[in-house]
Amino acid sequence: MLIRRKNVLTSFILCLVTCGIYGIVWFIQLTDDMGNTVNDERLSGVKCFLLTLVTCGIYSVYWAYLMGKACVKLQEMQNKTVEDKSILFLILQLFGLGIVVYCISQSELNYYADCNAGALMDQVVSSQFNSAPVNNEVANNQVGASVNSQVNSTMVNNQVNTVQGNVSNVQEQAQVNTQVNNNVPVSNQETLTDLFNNQNNN
Repeated sequence: MLIRRKNVLTSFILCLVTCGIYGIVWFIQLTDDMGNTVNDERLSGVKCFLLTLVTCGIYSVYWAYLMGKACVKLQEMQNKTVEDKSILFLILQLFGLGIVVYCISQSELNYYADCNAGALMDQVVSSQFNSAPVNNEVANNQVGASVNSQVNSTMVNNQVNTVQGNVSNVQEQAQVNTQVNNNVPVSNQETLTDLFNNQNNN
């Protein structure tokens, strides 16, 4: 539901400058906005304007009364203190001060539009704050999973290095044993050969 928010002072000055022509536009738009807001089918801008023309302004008195009742509904929708201005509007319209009815009604609509905009902003901010813990939890889970994967990778690398070190030690020990086994027979053979040569010389 779109409410055309208007500056009351600017609209009043435009009505004076245009000799009431802008007042017709304001009348139609104001009536439509009020009728749509309070869901009153009787407040139709074009219909009310035409009926005012046909009845030579008599219907505008009834229109002012309806606008006063619509302002009461606006106040009830905002849980405000209700002030019934319907009789005041009727009297003002009878004395040719319908422009004052325009100004008061527009002020009520502007206030209602501002309250709705503030409530909508509060809902947006509240939804963002409510979604923030969920986002933080997701981020924490992702960080935890990354840390765990890094720790597991480090442990695996350490185990691989340990196994490689053990294999190297085994290979070195095997080489030493092989050299010892190969050297013992050779030394024994050399000793027997030297004894045999000494005996032949003697």
